Parts: sequence; C-alpha cells; structure tokens
Amino acid sequence: MAQETSSSSKSAELLALLRSKKSLHSDEEELSTELTAFLTSAVCDAQPLYTLSDIHHALANSGAATDLDALHAVPLLLAVADPAAGEILSILGECGNAKETVISVQEALERLLRDLTSEEEDLENDPENVIRRLERALLLYIGAIPRLKLRKKSASETLKPLFADIPPVIERSSSYFSKEYGQIAMRLVCRLLSNTVPWASNDPDFVNVQDLCRGILVSSLGDLSPFLDIHLAQQKFESSFPRLVFRSKTSVADEGSSIVQDCADVADELSFSLDTLIHDHSTGAVVLSAFIHSRTPPSRSLPSPNTILSALMPILIASLQSSTGTDASLYVLLSVLFPPSPSSASTTSTELDPDLIPPFVDALAPLACTSPDPQIRLVAFKILGTLLARAQPLAQMALLTELLAESAFPALRVAGVGLLKDAVLNALSASSSSSTNPFASPALLRTFGYVVLRTDPPSLFSKPADLKNLQAFLETQEPKRLVECLAFYYVLLMRDRNNLTGVRDSDQIKSVEKDFLIPLRNSLQAWSELEDLETVDEHAMMALAALGTSLERIDEAKTML
Repeated sequence: MAQETSSSSKSAELLALLRSKKSLHSDEEELSTELTAFLTSAVCDAQPLYTLSDIHHALANSGAATDLDALHAVPLLLAVADPAAGEILSILGECGNAKETVISVQEALERLLRDLTSEEEDLENDPENVIRRLERALLLYIGAIPRLKLRKKSASETLKPLFADIPPVIERSSSYFSKEYGQIAMRLVCRLLSNTVPWASNDPDFVNVQDLCRGILVSSLGDLSPFLDIHLAQQKFESSFPRLVFRSKTSVADEGSSIVQDCADVADELSFSLDTLIHDHSTGAVVLSAFIHSRTPPSRSLPSPNTILSALMPILIASLQSSTGTDASLYVLLSVLFPPSPSSASTTSTELDPDLIPPFVDALAPLACTSPDPQIRLVAFKILGTLLARAQPLAQMALLTELLAESAFPALRVAGVGLLKDAVLNALSASSSSSTNPFASPALLRTFGYVVLRTDPPSLFSKPADLKNLQAFLETQEPKRLVECLAFYYVLLMRDRNNLTGVRDSDQIKSVEKDFLIPLRNSLQAWSELEDLETVDEHAMMALAALGTSLERIDEAKTML
C-alpha cells in the first residue's frame, strides 16, 4: 500500500512539473531533453526518480506528449517489456512529431531485420522481444503516417522507405508467432493500410501508393495465413453439402470472419479485383482471392472457372503440396466447382479444360490422405472426386487406374474404389446405343479387374491361416479395401442388367470366384476356427465380419442372375 501511495505521489509530482513547464511556455527543447532523461532513467536505473507508469500518466494528462523526442524515445522503449513503455509510444504515435516518429520507426525496423537475419543475435529464447518490437512499430506507423505533411516528396516516395522492411520483417518474424499474435499482426497491417490510403488519396501519385500497399497486403497474407484460422473451405463445404456435415468446425468463426472482412475492405480501398489477383502467382494472392470471393455477391460477374484455374494453377498446386494457404486454395477450388447458385453457374462455363484436371488430382490425392486435419482431408477428397467426375471418360479411367494401382497411400486405394463405383454407376445410368462409355463396357474389367477383383498382393491368402498372419492382415488397410472391392463387385453384378461390362459372363464369374472369392472365403473360414481367436482385438474382428457379410451378399446376387 505504501509503495502504491509513493508511486501515486511521484506521478502527481511529475504531472504538476510538466503542467507548470507547459503553462510557462518553457523552452521546448529543454522540456524534450528532460523527458528523455526521465525515460532513460526509468528504463536503465534500478531506482529511477519516476517510473514509466509515472511518466505515462503525466504525459497523458499534461499535454507534454508533443515534446517527446521520438528519435530517442522509440529506440529506447520499443523493446521494453513494461506495458507502460508501449502506452508511452502509443501517445507518441498519436501526438508526437510525425516526421521524427516515422524516421525512428523506419530505423527500428531496419535494426529488427538485422537482428532477425544475424547469426550472432539469439532471439530464439525471447520471441516476445520480436513480437513486441514489431507490434509497437506498426502501431507507431498507424498513428503517425496520417499526420505526415507532404512537401517535396510524393506520397509513394515518402512511403517506400518506410514500408520497405515490413514484408521481410513479417516473413522472418512469423516463426516466433503464436496463432493469436499472427492474427493481431494481420489486423495491424490492415489498420496501417486503411489509415494510409485516405491520407494519400488526394495525392497525384496515389496509383503508386495503391501498388505499394497492395504488395504489403498480399505479402503479409502469404506469411500470416497459417495463423488466421479462417476455415473458408469448410464453410463453403458446409453450405454446399449440408448433409455431409456431422459436426461443424466453423460455427464459432467470428474472429476469422472479421479478419476476412478487414482484408476484403482494405482490398476494396486498394481497388483489388479477382481479375488482377489471379495473375499474381503468390500464396497471399490466393488467400486474398478467397477472401474477396467469399464476400462477393453471387450476382456479380466473376472470371470463368477455366480462367481462374488456369491462372492460379501453379500457385494452387504449390499451396496444396506445401500445406501453405491450403484453406484458401481449397476454397477457390470449391467455389469454382460448386457455384453458389444456378444463376451464377449459368453465367460461367462449367466445362473444365481437360488439361487442368490431372495436375490438380495429383496434388489433391496426397492431401486427402496425409493432412492432420480430418476436415481438410474430407474437403480435398470431395474436390478430388468431383474433378475425376468432370474428366473425359478415358482420362478419368487413366487417373483412377493410377490412384487404385499405383498410389503410395493405402487409404487412397481404399477410398478410390468408391470413386470407381461412382464412375461406373454414372456410366450405366447414362449408357445408350449411340455412345459407349468405357466404364460401361468390357474395358472396365480389362482395366480394373486385376486391381479391384484381386487381393493385394495376389498371394495374400496363400500364406498359412494362422494367428500371426491374421493379425498382420488386420493391421493393414487391406481389410477395408477388400470390403470396398466386394461392394463394388456386388453393385456391378446387380446394376449391369444388360451385361455391358461382361461382369455376368460365366467365364468372368468363374475367374473372380477362383482367383478372389474362394481364397478369401477359405481364409475367413480357417481364421474363424482358430483356438486363440479371442486374443484378437474386437474392433479388428469386426473387419472380418464385414468381409463375411459382403461375401454372403455376392452369393445371393449370383443366385438372382
């Protein structure tokens, strides 16, 4: 209590001193020197006459903030952990000499960039130092730049050196960010640009200012997108396929939505458009494209799907492969493939350029299997399936063959059987005497029979049906794949009533029975008779039960032919 009383007394003492000097119109340089001395003592001395909190209170209530020497105060206070240091700098940004403030901030950013690139500086143990310096520097710019007076230099000439180090500093410092601070940094960038645009709007050089600010926005989005937690792709997926959503991940997306709105508003102030953005091959451009698109009314004309995908393909694929800006990239793909309304779909070409599909399939396949986020895997797989369905039949067949027979991801070989089944059902329902779809022809089984109507490896069930081999079998993806393969065979038997694929030919049925069904049936029977079967995990045993049920359905189907 005594310490608080003493601090309050000191604060009142300093406030009275500053008010006295201001009222007497004391020499401004002398007052500035005194304030610098007080600040230096508060930061460097063990027992200063006035603390930073005392100085902040006095400055905020005396009108002496205009006498702060920015060239000394900024380098002195920028990294100081005491929150009062940040509050003093905030006053400086709003009330101090604007020209001196931006010069000192420019120098501070240069020093921060040197520290971030220097091998001698050890910043790993003090990430808060980096975050604090960047945040305060941006806040100072936000307060001071709108107060700058343009004289000999144009607005863009004034801003270029001030903004030069912002992109590299954000890029190099982002490794120190938490998700929370990444979002704070993005908001600060938006505030900085929003404050800068009106200040420069009447300058004849405004077009160059817009270009400069556009570069800052796009580069910042590219570096900070991993922290934004926007979930645009998931929101689009939920709106397009509500029946596939079991638990929404985006119901609490207010924070992310406001960041999207902030960025979209700044983009509008900078006259950004999707037509210009799609030719900027950067992650930030993809993210901003997604933000703008998500805020664009369905009635507004947009570039055609082929135009968007052709222009953005290199960066979209790089994004999907590197998991950088993945959410935005998936959102762009979903928006192109699933327009928000029939009216918008009718104004753009829905026929995709065949050359666009294979590269995207190759990029989406690993993401659909390896992403740690199950929502991302679901969205990526849905887009993958849609692209395959949009491909020409022969191209679709080649892509499915690659997924089912050559994919390095076992989970994809499982899910790919379902994609094959969808392609066959579509072909059978659309088949006519005037056109032949390879998925509704003998080419189907010639191409896929050795993959989906065989075990992997083919000699799988030639091994002894003992407990060791059973457990080894259950630890793989093969039980799941075989369930899908049996379901495919059952559907094909039942739906190909005209035997377009030859699946009902007696020779074909005998071949599948001999090479696939009998070995599987025998192994299941032998495993069911093992004495120590109770040692096998109950959930694993459910896979065997599913295989048995699938075999029974196929046997029933064959009796109906």
